[in-house]
Amino acid sequence: MKRKRLPSPIEPSAKGNPGTALKYYEAALAIHRRIGHKQGVASALGNIGSTSSARGKPDKALKYYEAALAIARGIGHQPGTASGLANIGRVLISMGKYEQAVPKFGEALAVIRASGLADGPGQVLRGLVTCEDKLGRQRVEGLFKEAGLGVDTIANQLKPIDQMRQEMGRAGK
Repeated sequence: MKRKRLPSPIEPSAKGNPGTALKYYEAALAIHRRIGHKQGVASALGNIGSTSSARGKPDKALKYYEAALAIARGIGHQPGTASGLANIGRVLISMGKYEQAVPKFGEALAVIRASGLADGPGQVLRGLVTCEDKLGRQRVEGLFKEAGLGVDTIANQLKPIDQMRQEMGRAGK
C-alpha cells in the first residue's frame, strides 16, 4: 500500500497560503518542545516569525525572531544565530527602523564570517545596502561603532557593498 505524502510547510507558504503554513509550523513547534529539541524549537519559531511577517504582522514576527535568536545563541548554533539576526534586521527595515537594523546586520555578518558560513552574506548585505540608502554611509559607520563592531569591522563589512555598487555601475554603462 502506497503511503500518502504529507505536504511540506514550505509548500503552502510558497503557494501564497501562509495561514496553512502557520498551522504546520505551530505543530512542529509543539513537537520540538515536547521532545526537547532546542534547535528545532528555534527553527519553528523563526518560521512562525517569517509567516507572521508575510501576513503583515511585523511586531509578532519580531517577537518570534527574538525568541528564536535567544535559543540559537543559547545552544551556540551559529547558522541559527546569523539567521535570527538577519531576520530581525529585515523585519526592522519593514517597520522603518533602519538605525536598529544596522547593528543586527553587522552582527550577523560578523557571525557568518567568524564561523565560515557560506550562506547568508548576500541577504545581510542587501539589508545593509537598504539601510545605507536610507541613512547614508557615515550614519551606518557610526551605528557599527556604537554597536561595538569596531573600525576594522566596519571596513571589512562594508567593503562588499562598495564592490557590489561598483559592479552595478559597470553593468549599467
